[in-house]
Amino acid sequence: EYEVELVLLGMPRNMDGSYGAASIKVREFEAVLKKSITIPIKTFDERLTSVQANRALTQGKAKKKKKRQSVDAMAAAILLQSYLDSLA
Repeated sequence: EYEVELVLLGMPRNMDGSYGAASIKVREFEAVLKKSITIPIKTFDERLTSVQANRALTQGKAKKKKKRQSVDAMAAAILLQSYLDSLA
């Protein structure tokens, strides 16, 4: 139905650019995913996407669980937009 051309994974990095424990989990997931699909997979720096999303949602009155889901969705949108902007 959809013509997916790429899977984009957020790569957590420390503020100094180094990789931490969370990035190891992403690499492990990427390896498993590569065995399951033929679509290219890329990782992209996700530093500060949750911070940006939180700032954008701070004025809302959503309950904590709902806000967390919203933050995750907004952070994913910010990650995707940042990736697309990097292609220009």
